Amino acid sequence: MEIFDKITRHLDLMGLLVNSTKSMITSCHNGRYDLVEHISENRERLINIIRLLQDEIESELQNNKAVYPQEDMDIFKAWIGDVTELVQQNQRLDEECLNLLAEAKESTTKEISTVFKKRQQFQGYNLNNVKNR
Repeated sequence: MEIFDKITRHLDLMGLLVNSTKSMITSCHNGRYDLVEHISENRERLINIIRLLQDEIESELQNNKAVYPQEDMDIFKAWIGDVTELVQQNQRLDEECLNLLAEAKESTTKEISTVFKKRQQFQGYNLNNVKNR
């Protein structure tokens, strides 16, 4: 695969990563935490593929003895800029997703606590445990 094809593929995969993070946020808003987990697992695989491809591209650029024309150098610089922008966008989305998950965790913890307290309050009123005198 030519280096420019790898760069294009890499940017496509970075776009998929951003979209998967957006899907996780949507799933959080819809209370579909099972989907969040599923997307997260697939996203982890995608990150590993992106990392390998990026390492391959960087290695090829560093180890290649060829002299690239200015227009190719401009493409490489644009790629670096695009990757930086996509990484920053994904980091912002990750933070949003983590905040939503933290809110859901806090809400669930409060709900469990409330149910437990109510159960403790009514435990003394359980008429099934009343002994005949």
